Amino acid sequence: MLNWGATMARILLKPDGGIFLSENNQYRIAHCALAPVPKRARRIETALNGKELSAHIIDEVIALIDSEICPITDIRSSKEYRLHISKVMVKRGLHAAIERFKGNKVEPKAILGGFA
Repeated sequence: MLNWGATMARILLKPDGGIFLSENNQYRIAHCALAPVPKRARRIETALNGKELSAHIIDEVIALIDSEICPITDIRSSKEYRLHISKVMVKRGLHAAIERFKGNKVEPKAILGGFA
């Protein structure tokens, strides 16, 4: 039996000039398993690029998800669930990025809500 994911978010943070935050941060975020093909979150990337992550900035970009993605309903999950969980995953991923840039280790369970 195959277990396909209901949704996925992929976050790549590439600070210019090293592994620590700099003033020229470039972010890449994509949503997968929401529609027939993965889609980059360009509005969210634009809102984040060049900014240092903070709880306030993260809340602002989470609000953009409603206009960024248009999930489908299928046998695995509803579009409403996918929209909700996409917000949760992006928020957890960006908070984990803050911790990693501070030099802290982030356990997968912290990002996955206790599952790993």
